[in-house]
Amino acid sequence: IQQLPPRFSGHDVLGIHKKLQPPRKGEFEKTADFEARYAAWSERAFMGSLRPSSVLAIEVSQVLAPGTISVDYSADSEELNIKLSFERHNVSDQKARWLETFYTSKNLGPRLATTRMGVKFRVTSHLGSSVGIAMREQLQNVAVSIKSPPEQARLLKTKLTSFAIVSLVEPFSVYEEEASTASLDKPEEWLTRRFGVWATLKSVWIVNRETGEVLQKIDSFPRCKYDTC
Repeated sequence: IQQLPPRFSGHDVLGIHKKLQPPRKGEFEKTADFEARYAAWSERAFMGSLRPSSVLAIEVSQVLAPGTISVDYSADSEELNIKLSFERHNVSDQKARWLETFYTSKNLGPRLATTRMGVKFRVTSHLGSSVGIAMREQLQNVAVSIKSPPEQARLLKTKLTSFAIVSLVEPFSVYEEEASTASLDKPEEWLTRRFGVWATLKSVWIVNRETGEVLQKIDSFPRCKYDTC
């Protein structure tokens, strides 16, 4: 595929997260019966025509995920430089690379807290919500360059987007909460919620979102050295 539909937005990570509910083995269910039920579920559509075995195209855009994808231009080399950055997190107690596709935060306002020594202080509370893809493979950040003369690059830069082409893997859905504790030195507390899917990254496509033209595909991804990123 070298062409997507114009303004193609890909698959909805949050919708998939909500709809994808794999069966669990019952206490009194025989393994063979559960495996048969699980095999049938894996071939059944759970949202539209999507099945657990489907290959998904998930957009990572400059608008919704500016902290994940960056696009810069080098005038001397006449290159648009695109970088896709992964975060490092433990998800369900597993070391994972997190590819964020959307983030929002909300100030919940102040509250009073008390130290162990009985000192009262004012704390500002925040709630952050991150939507994305969790991958067990410890992959390096993705960087690619596209040749483009200045007059063309000026028009193209804001239209560039990327798509992560992934296949889902067990346990499929991600939901995590991570909290930070306020202190006198840092009187802010955060509750961050992560929603998403477990997947294996198969390819990254760099796309002109306005026209749908696929400008470049990246199909190999170096791992971090000693699995440490």
